[in-house]
Amino acid sequence: MQGNYPDRLLRNTVKRMLPKGTLGREQLKHLYIYTDENHRHEAQKPEVLDIKAMHPRNKR
Repeated sequence: MQGNYPDRLLRNTVKRMLPKGTLGREQLKHLYIYTDENHRHEAQKPEVLDIKAMHPRNKR
């Protein structure tokens, strides 16, 4: 997403989807939007899982 403030666009989009009361405001407080790829909530090391190779019928 381009523009000066892409995080505002996402925040307003999510805000309009939430309930319009105290619960919606509380849920919006827990929303974190990062504008670049470096952040502290980085995932662990995901691995590709080949399900097709694990199934016994596919080992012909």
